[in-house]
Amino acid sequence: MHVTPRAKEELHDMLLRAIAVRSKPGPDGARRASEQDTRLAFRILPSTRGPEDSGLGLTLDAPQTDDEVVEHEGRSVLMLDKTIAAHLSQLTLDLVETPEGSRLGLLA
Repeated sequence: MHVTPRAKEELHDMLLRAIAVRSKPGPDGARRASEQDTRLAFRILPSTRGPEDSGLGLTLDAPQTDDEVVEHEGRSVLMLDKTIAAHLSQLTLDLVETPEGSRLGLLA
C-alpha cells in the first residue's frame, strides 16, 4: 500500500493526540508518554462493528516482527500485517475531502 505524505502527516498527528490522551501526568502536571506508548502506532484491521460492516478500521497497537511499517519523521505511524498488506497492495492511503472535512481514505 502506498501512503501519501499528507496521510503520513495526518497519521502522525492522530497518533500524537491518541498518546497524549493515554499519557499520565508527571509530578509537575505535564503529561508524559510511557515507554510502551512511544512504541505504539496505528494498525489497519478488518472492522469489528458488525456483520453488515465489511470495512477496515484503525487501532493502536505495538509492532509485531513481521509487520510492514510506515514511518513519518522517524516514528512508526502505521503497521500492517502481511495478509492485510497483500490485500491493500494496489491501494493508496490519502486524505480525502468530505462534507465533514478531511479524512483518511483508501483510493484505487
